[in-house]
Amino acid sequence: MIELPNHPWFPNDVMTPDPALLDALAADESGSVERLLFGRVPLKLFGDALTTDLDAYPVAGALWVMHLSGYFGGVWLRREIARALPDAPLLEVDITPDAAVFDELTTAQSDALAALGGDDDRALAYAAAQSAPQLDGYGYNHGYLVEILEAPPAGLTSPPGFFTAPGLLDATYSVDEIAGLDELRRRFADELPNLDVDTLTAQQTAAHERGRSVWSTGLSVQGFPQAEYEQLLELSAYFLQGTQAAAIAAILATADGDAALARRGALVAALLSPWTISYRMGLLDGRIDRALPALA
Repeated sequence: MIELPNHPWFPNDVMTPDPALLDALAADESGSVERLLFGRVPLKLFGDALTTDLDAYPVAGALWVMHLSGYFGGVWLRREIARALPDAPLLEVDITPDAAVFDELTTAQSDALAALGGDDDRALAYAAAQSAPQLDGYGYNHGYLVEILEAPPAGLTSPPGFFTAPGLLDATYSVDEIAGLDELRRRFADELPNLDVDTLTAQQTAAHERGRSVWSTGLSVQGFPQAEYEQLLELSAYFLQGTQAAAIAAILATADGDAALARRGALVAALLSPWTISYRMGLLDGRIDRALPALA
């Protein structure tokens, strides 16, 4: 079981606390609570979103789990940055999560869920609108991961062959992958001749450079111990996989008029929202009493 400390929560119509779902997801895995909550559990939720019966998917509970993963992932990273780099500019920021930022999160999820549950036209319209922002998210996190791999903490080395990504949305990984991601990559490769590859590549490249810049100027992994560095790499790889799946699903659904894929992409986008918004809540929350979940 995972015991949860205090965390941001405001009444909403999107997420439902489901401790039984969280415990069931964690029971199938092993390792630290950080590895479970920040990596293995989201990996399972994304994979089920791409491959299982959507009518049976526990949407409201899964979104709550992803909120926990995002928020406590941000708290964890802020703690590790504070230990490694006590003078980091990030630590001067202290923003307590409030109802406004929670509304930002639930609005993003609601938009995606409306597409998930809507008719084909609504699902496809959402996919078309998501293509650019999801590709931007992939490019940013691609650049971020490349940066921390190429500039590991002094005295440490990066895992060789951790991921490979020579082209457009084609990343493959040495860690476990989201179920269904490989099939999306194959479909995307087949569709490439029919896409505006130059424009898409330019969008990915611009976002990649932003990701590299953030982790080569404002943030740094210097001073991280080996275990925490590897934990950040794994978390970052799973996050990149989620953005990759969302971007490919949106682009393919739009190009092929595939409403079923658009709905799966909308669910992936809903799950990704906490990994950006709730993660930011945790990363910027400077209260000294923030604690991480524990295994019981």
